[in-house]
Amino acid sequence: MKDINNIIGAKFKALRENRSLPQYFLAALLNMNDHEYRQFEEGDIDISCSQLFEVAKYLSIPIEQFFIGAKFFLWAANNPRMNKLEDVLSKSEALIAGNKVLLREKDEEIAMLQAKLIWFYDQTASNEGNAPGGDQ
Repeated sequence: MKDINNIIGAKFKALRENRSLPQYFLAALLNMNDHEYRQFEEGDIDISCSQLFEVAKYLSIPIEQFFIGAKFFLWAANNPRMNKLEDVLSKSEALIAGNKVLLREKDEEIAMLQAKLIWFYDQTASNEGNAPGGDQ
């Protein structure tokens, strides 16, 4: 349960900071004192579904927002082949880096094709202008 509390607490913290809300504000909304709220953001304590719903309603976000990415991270944290979450993150970063290289190569191919098309268009346009009976 600690894993999901960490994820939801981190989401609360990110949303709170993104909206420049002080901790005491959401603590009051959740009927918690400041210390309890800090513990919640750190994942040490959990909140009820009704409290989660109230905050989602107040922030005008779908309640699912708090769970985005949670399923993957919980799987990764509990998978015996993945000893550490850092392994998952480093593998993800490696995939992203590999994809960036592929995208860069594709961008270069596209630029080369665009240059060839422009050259071909220029050649065709100049040949049409020089053709007998063509518009000049």
